[in-house]
Amino acid sequence: MGSLIIGMAFTFGSLMAPQFSQFFLFAPVAIVLVFSPHGIFGKGR
Repeated sequence: MGSLIIGMAFTFGSLMAPQFSQFFLFAPVAIVLVFSPHGIFGKGR
């Protein structure tokens, strides 16, 4: 799931603004970790 999100964000971001391609590669990871430190699906307790 994570690779799909990162791949789509990187591809569309590179098409829209190629100078920020590295940003679009790492931004989804940073956003997910800020709002959900346990990952996309979280851990059940």
